[in-house]
Amino acid sequence: MKKGILLIISCLVVFSQLQAKKAVVQDVDLDLAEQRVNGIMDMNIGSKISGAVVCFVQDDSIAFLKAYGLKAVLPDDEIMEPQTQFELGTMSYSIGLGSVLLKMIQEGNLNVESQVKDYWEDFTSAAKVLDLYENRGGFSGKFNFQSLEDAYNEDSQGKKKAEFVKDSLSRMKRIYVPGTKVIVSRINDIMLQTLVEKIANNTLDKVVESEVCSPLGMKATTYHPFHLANVAPTTRKNTSTFNSDKEQEYDELECWRGVPMDDITRVLLDGVSSFGGLFSTAEDLAKWAVWFLNLDQASRSYGFNCGLRLEDDGSRSYESNTGVYIRLRPHKNNGVIILTNKVHPDNLYDVTPIFRSIYNSFK
Repeated sequence: MKKGILLIISCLVVFSQLQAKKAVVQDVDLDLAEQRVNGIMDMNIGSKISGAVVCFVQDDSIAFLKAYGLKAVLPDDEIMEPQTQFELGTMSYSIGLGSVLLKMIQEGNLNVESQVKDYWEDFTSAAKVLDLYENRGGFSGKFNFQSLEDAYNEDSQGKKKAEFVKDSLSRMKRIYVPGTKVIVSRINDIMLQTLVEKIANNTLDKVVESEVCSPLGMKATTYHPFHLANVAPTTRKNTSTFNSDKEQEYDELECWRGVPMDDITRVLLDGVSSFGGLFSTAEDLAKWAVWFLNLDQASRSYGFNCGLRLEDDGSRSYESNTGVYIRLRPHKNNGVIILTNKVHPDNLYDVTPIFRSIYNSFK
């Protein structure tokens, strides 16, 4: 990685419904903000991150959009571009399933206080929808997911792997009475995803496309990117925990690109999950941010604010495991979006201080 790379390429873009602005918006001096962000990038590009795209949204507009550094360092250096697609990782929930849940609840198609089996008759417990969301579904937090791949390879029962996995997990013995305690488990997430798929009678990727991406004009947001040269790579392939990957004996220079870095999502769920697999750009996330900011508080609360946490200053934020950050200020109708490939090629540094510094640059 070349150290000290600053501002390899920068660009201000305008997208169809949103008119770009410059100078001062809502008491934010964009020229000063840019100077501050440039300084932050100058200190961190080439050391803690190889590159990033920074975006600031005000009202219904992108006011600032700039790319810094490199989107790839292995096997070769590649320049970061404003339209680079990043894997959202765990933020796939907020933009994908979380947004779909909000709409389903708002439109009366899903009641979080109802039992899951009211919508999914084969579900084998009395858990409520809310129990799955709050990790009170009765599932273990230490499940060996490799055992599901082994079971599928032994007898697929004529099912696709993702279907086999979801059905197997839904019939698992619960280790406690649902609703009585909190144990964080990926199984809750997978069951919530499957519930939505049952209600919509479609797979999550198609539901997100029809209910979120298409209405908002998010054309670069997908679980299945096909222009791989436009995608920022993530971690090395030889770090996978699944036997099927280990058998490939990947070269140490090979990194995941255009497929989820999360092993469970990639190996067991056909690349589509509530906690990984969705790819997007800063421009598309700005469109989602505008939609979220334009919702009233009651509407946002229907879907638990799409998983965005409440900060001390009243803003809502999410930081993904892949190095993507969004922080929105509904009271000022603006927000900051930062996409980094901090996990490429090795996830070595905590970039939260970088995110906070950039966010504060736009105050």
